Amino acid sequence: MSLPNPTFYKTVNFEPCIIKDEIMCEANAYLVRGNDTTLVMEAVDTIEPQEAGIQLVSIFGEQKFLKARIESLSLVDNKVYLKPTG
Repeated sequence: MSLPNPTFYKTVNFEPCIIKDEIMCEANAYLVRGNDTTLVMEAVDTIEPQEAGIQLVSIFGEQKFLKARIESLSLVDNKVYLKPTG
């Protein structure tokens, strides 16, 4: 696989992990309460909706369940913003 020019990554403001010639971009998940934003998990690989909230799984196997919903995504910045539901 040929990779784009490294200048591209600086332009879009993210630093990918390159593993076995594949570009992987994990997101960080933040919980938003009013004007407060708190990092709840780094390197999120999977976000699974559950009946009572959201299950987050990192690339390291760490798992967290939050009573929250997705508020917004910033794909260029690799950020997931979650809002508590309860």
